[in-house]
Amino acid sequence: MRTLITGGLAAAGLLTLAAGAAAQGDNPNNGGRKLVATLTADAEPVASDSGGAGLFEALVNPETERICYTITAGNIDKATVAQIHAGAAGETGDPVLTLDTPDGDDDDSEDCQDIDAGLAQALLASPENYYVSVRTAAHPSGAIRGQLSG
Repeated sequence: MRTLITGGLAAAGLLTLAAGAAAQGDNPNNGGRKLVATLTADAEPVASDSGGAGLFEALVNPETERICYTITAGNIDKATVAQIHAGAAGETGDPVLTLDTPDGDDDDSEDCQDIDAGLAQALLASPENYYVSVRTAAHPSGAIRGQLSG
């Protein structure tokens, strides 16, 4: 019971932190359309025991070939990589874009980077066919994962 309450409080605090940290993902100079994903440790097909949670928010602009985003990750070990993968819910897919990796527990990363116009269009047309994964050394297949939505 204590673990559930602690986890719930950590997730609530994480979402509050993510809302305040979304400045880069909401960069008005980027334009574009917003994509989001709630990152959890129990996302199939590779559920982890990390107990982690997080949030991904991005503005994707095919015309400028830019993506600006914020990744917030909490209750995980130091992240080793964060990526967007091709794959519907419950599927494992190849990475299509490597993101700036959060530096550690209860941390976030914010960045703008170039993105291929075709990938940007595909993400916006069918976000449900892509997911965000944050990996750690202890969870090399993904400590937290979330399906994109627009």
